[in-house]
Amino acid sequence: MQGLMYRLAELDADSAGMVRIIDYFDALLRHGADVTELLRASAVLADCVVGIRANGLVTRRCTPRGEWRRPLEASAATTSRDIVLDDHCIGTVWIERPGTALPLDEMLVDRLALTAAAIIRPHRAQSDLEQSAALLNADGAATALDACSALDVDPTLRARVVSLADPTDQSGHVAHVAQRLARQLSPGRLTAVATDRDHLVVVTDLDETVAALSADPAARTVACGASLESDVATLHRWVGTARLAQKHCGTTNMVFCADEIGALNLLLTVAPESLSAIPDVARCDYVRQSKNGADLLDTLRVYLQVGTLRDTAEQMHMHHSSIATRLKSLSAAVHFDVTAIENRARATAMLLVDDLRRDAEPPTP
Repeated sequence: MQGLMYRLAELDADSAGMVRIIDYFDALLRHGADVTELLRASAVLADCVVGIRANGLVTRRCTPRGEWRRPLEASAATTSRDIVLDDHCIGTVWIERPGTALPLDEMLVDRLALTAAAIIRPHRAQSDLEQSAALLNADGAATALDACSALDVDPTLRARVVSLADPTDQSGHVAHVAQRLARQLSPGRLTAVATDRDHLVVVTDLDETVAALSADPAARTVACGASLESDVATLHRWVGTARLAQKHCGTTNMVFCADEIGALNLLLTVAPESLSAIPDVARCDYVRQSKNGADLLDTLRVYLQVGTLRDTAEQMHMHHSSIATRLKSLSAAVHFDVTAIENRARATAMLLVDDLRRDAEPPTP
């Protein structure tokens, strides 16, 4: 492919130049290019902004550097062609050339339209659920942009992922809560996505999300964590922050936001397999596997959320002396006083890293 990366200005407006353009677009088809790759390659060839508008796709414009421009910024197309599939116009492609048009502009846009039609034709239309899952599990910008197009979502729209879970759920009510939330607040045709550990929903307004969940009686026992905010096209990078936030959701707040975790979100950038080298993490893991260890860690989690022994005891329906005994035992096991003010950040980080390691483990079949 590298050898075929021409610039239109370098080609003569003769039969040889036309053949090179045809070969350029044929090579894209042979290598299985998608619409995103087609636009990028066409922008390089044209050496100007190239755009597409088609049924089922969000309008996209790409620069020769591979940068995506907002549809509302589009200048008048200098050369355009309809995308025709089975004698029906399904969209338009164009170039936005500043200054004088080049002799081969018409040829380029013609081949661009034909190639776009060939790429769009064979693809089985995926369901909204499949496209939503593809967006939240995207392995790169191309996959995310294609999913945004299929779901009629502006890739530059600011949004968050909300992770919903309830370990006591026996009737599947979390799924109903997630689907209802997606219908109310997800942009485009995005739907709730179920995973082996939670349900994921994309929302654009955190306050409206809290209000919607507060008004839903079925959501009262659901733990909800909201991710850091980002463009929809990059939201897949921050799903982990929603799951971290969900672990901190207590009875006093319907949704815990990853913003409140602050710089501890950086823990997501550490490879999970290397976390066991941290002594606090190793000791926490040892405690979890010991008898009643999970109860000790759950007590610490509530204590860090509410701040006092008495409030922890009230929330866990225990005597405050029992809470103090649990935290003292845990402090001895992890080799630092988990109730000391100066150790709150350390204790919080220990639990977050423990959550990360367990989330990274493959699900039990």
